[in-house]
Amino acid sequence: MLFTRTRDKAAKARDQVGAEEAHRLWRVLKHRYIVIDECNTMVNFVHDLEFKLIINHLVDDWTKEVKWVEKELNKYSIPSPRPNLTDINVAADPESMRDCQTARLVHMFLARDIDILIDSFRDSYINDDVFSLFKELSERSFRRLDQFIRYVKVKGWVDFPPQYFNPHAQTSERIDSTTIFNLWHHLSYRYVVIQLTKLFLSLANDADFKLILNEGIDNMKAQTKLLERELLKYNVMLPEKYPEVIPTPDSSEHVEDKFLFTLILEGMKSAVTLQAMAIKESITNDRLRGLFQDLVYEELDMITALIKYGKLKGWLLKPPMYRP
Repeated sequence: MLFTRTRDKAAKARDQVGAEEAHRLWRVLKHRYIVIDECNTMVNFVHDLEFKLIINHLVDDWTKEVKWVEKELNKYSIPSPRPNLTDINVAADPESMRDCQTARLVHMFLARDIDILIDSFRDSYINDDVFSLFKELSERSFRRLDQFIRYVKVKGWVDFPPQYFNPHAQTSERIDSTTIFNLWHHLSYRYVVIQLTKLFLSLANDADFKLILNEGIDNMKAQTKLLERELLKYNVMLPEKYPEVIPTPDSSEHVEDKFLFTLILEGMKSAVTLQAMAIKESITNDRLRGLFQDLVYEELDMITALIKYGKLKGWLLKPPMYRP
């Protein structure tokens, strides 16, 4: 009887995690096992004592997160990948690898971690604990990458991408050509989404949903002003805006609020991906990388609030659940 109750309890817990959430937990843990092993190996070749401390700090940080993810896998009876070695000491020739080469590899690990975590955040919304964990890990990954980029720039171990130069710019701040594009792309994207949200607002029926859409429009308008100011500093022509007023349809009875909600949520998830890419690609200008970080943190918070609302309304799509 006791065995039956225990088995039923475990089955009930598994019912609370989606199939993709289970895979994402496994994938996040596997990546940490790999990068911990690689960093424990590479640190044996490092000459700079400060750089050794930074790598060891990253390993400690990832090790702490490993325990968090392992706890979730254990909770839902999800098999874990093969764990990493406790430590790796090798008889290394320190001249066989330069510190700048090691720094490039660590940078690559940090950037890849952002990709994995943002994909995990996008695809997880069934289990609140798993969703919150992916959100926290994503925010930590952005901060880690930002700090590391600042460090390698001071050490002179970074390859700067092509720079953007405009003789009529109103600022002397250096900026990557890709960061200029990302600022322009983010602004253009918000112009489109503002227009779409206005259209959705005219089609929506639920009063609370309309309030949420209005708040979203106000928030995006504030963001567009910020992005416009940054582009104008560099004398970049702004993308074309859409008409401020759009016609109101005669009837909205053929469009469900649930459908509009799903489109809004998917659009916000796409915005997170764009912002994450901009953070990874912004090397030269730390301030603008910080601007993209602020935007992505805000987007993560808004998605969290929207998912909570969607659960209350019963509007979230129901994916396959994890069944071991």
